[in-house]
Amino acid sequence: MSFTLVSGYIPFQFRDCGRYDRTVVFDKLQILPHPIPIQSRSPLNASLSFTLKQTLNNDVKVKIDFRRLVSIFGFQTKIPAPCIGTFGSCEHRFCDLYKDAEKTFCPILQRVGKECTCPIETGVYASNGIPIQLPTVNLPSIIAAIGSGNYELTAKFVDRSGKEIGCIEVKLPVDMSRKY
Repeated sequence: MSFTLVSGYIPFQFRDCGRYDRTVVFDKLQILPHPIPIQSRSPLNASLSFTLKQTLNNDVKVKIDFRRLVSIFGFQTKIPAPCIGTFGSCEHRFCDLYKDAEKTFCPILQRVGKECTCPIETGVYASNGIPIQLPTVNLPSIIAAIGSGNYELTAKFVDRSGKEIGCIEVKLPVDMSRKY
């Protein structure tokens, strides 16, 4: 039996997967370094650009589908990550998600001259070289080895009526074993 968890890291990729009439438009997302070090005490470096044509508030839900990319018998497959607490394939109200990830979102908003509050008003948001500090995590070495690999995340933004207003898909290489 051939089961490979990590057979090399994929390059970081993103795409706007939204509908033609979306009101949340993602133009750019870059995160460095690659692979993304989960146990690092050093901040990540992010560059992004997006446009909000409507305010994001708690009427907006974010449906996150988080998957691990693996090779089984040479065939690529995606294993969904369950929702555990607020991590994994979960559904969130936007401002609740914002509050849970405030340390990530605030530097982005502050860099573009906006207040660190939710709701987030309409406008164009763009900045380069934003330091993003991930929460400190100390994983047992076996978990870090198994967890390192390639992941895919899709986040769909849905309004109160159930209409999709935005979507982003990210493929990211993750290294949970390196500490620096």
